[in-house]
Amino acid sequence: MSASCVCHFVCGAIEPLLDDGSIGSNFYALLFQVLQQVPPNFVVSESLIQSTCASLEEKSLALFEALRLYLPEGCSLNGCDREGVEVAPSGGYFMLIQLCEGVSGSALAELCESDKYQLRVKSGKSCGDRLRDDRIRLCFAYHNTPELVEGARRLGDAIRELAAKA
Repeated sequence: MSASCVCHFVCGAIEPLLDDGSIGSNFYALLFQVLQQVPPNFVVSESLIQSTCASLEEKSLALFEALRLYLPEGCSLNGCDREGVEVAPSGGYFMLIQLCEGVSGSALAELCESDKYQLRVKSGKSCGDRLRDDRIRLCFAYHNTPELVEGARRLGDAIRELAAKA
């Protein structure tokens, strides 16, 4: 496995432990530089990679289906609207949600952290210049499937609460 692949794999394991899964690009660059120094005979077990990928795929699909069920009308997953064709993610550790009209990602993130919802989401605005405040990013790598489904339900409730005020 190349240093680049190992970097991606290791970052995936570390991300959920730091903040909500958001690590700056400087961390990736540093880790990549460190892994460039790894001896050529360094081996990551193929079974570990396969089981990790299977686990991430299961979590991703469970969250995707739960979000399709619980998100209010006007929200979309990974760039597809609820009435159009929605394609489940095929990799990575995050899902992007386009919020419905009038709902701010920043306001939603703040509401989600309240005792009422007990969720952590990242506003698109806080994830970089390319993303706007009408989007949020969810990390699914850390939580188990029942937690992801329950989180999707609470997220849908929080979005509805903000949309009702808009």
